[in-house]
Amino acid sequence: RRVHGASAISFNKKLTEIRISSNPIGDEGAIKIIDSLKNTSIVILDLEECNITDLTIKSLSKVINDNNNNISSFSLEDIYLGRNKITSIGISDLAPIYSQNKKLQHVRLAGCPIGDDGMKILSDNLENCEHIKSIWLGACGLTSKSGKDIAKIISINGKPSKLLNEVWLAGNNLEDSGVQDISKVLSDYKLCSIQRIYLASNKLSVDGCTVIASCVESNPNIVGCVVNNNSGFTNTVKTRIETAQKRNFDLLSKSKKEGKSLVELFNQVK
Repeated sequence: RRVHGASAISFNKKLTEIRISSNPIGDEGAIKIIDSLKNTSIVILDLEECNITDLTIKSLSKVINDNNNNISSFSLEDIYLGRNKITSIGISDLAPIYSQNKKLQHVRLAGCPIGDDGMKILSDNLENCEHIKSIWLGACGLTSKSGKDIAKIISINGKPSKLLNEVWLAGNNLEDSGVQDISKVLSDYKLCSIQRIYLASNKLSVDGCTVIASCVESNPNIVGCVVNNNSGFTNTVKTRIETAQKRNFDLLSKSKKEGKSLVELFNQVK
């Protein structure tokens, strides 16, 4: 069942979802909700745009770690935390939760001012995680300094079973130098298996956008790439990305249909 308000939470151990998004409950309200998670079966916790800070994240970390002293036994499978006042301090408490709890497969922090320091903490904790499927870090105050840390996260890093296939980075300030660092991994299908990457509004010039277009052309795994709202997003870049995306999508479909290796099919059309 779903609950869209705090009043119905207490003593109901059958709840599976708590959705309080877009309500300014702040840390006080959020911490009360988090404290009520003990001995429940909550699977989804939605606190997006609730005016919470690092204090709430510290409380969440404590509750999860205190739950039978076994983080992997906790029931949470998805936490929505976007558009809040979570900084790198909160990420220090949050990142281990994501890395240690294999039920949590999505990192949803878009609109939180974690900055480059927060990105570094996430990278150090998540680079070897095989269970994370998507990472939402749009409008998080990331700059070109985060390029290498993003590259670490999207790299297969010797783990071919890594599930990460979608990364949202729109609305940051990665600039050309940042995407240049990312491209060193993104361009190589042997190093990167993500399927979708969003880089809109990142202050990219023609050089930066061209680098990303080349990545889509050289990595058949990429079937979705968005770089609009950058000054360098020319018609030429748009055409190159769209053409490569369509080819990659067709190859992926053929691979699934015929049971053939995507890489084998890609090498045949190169």
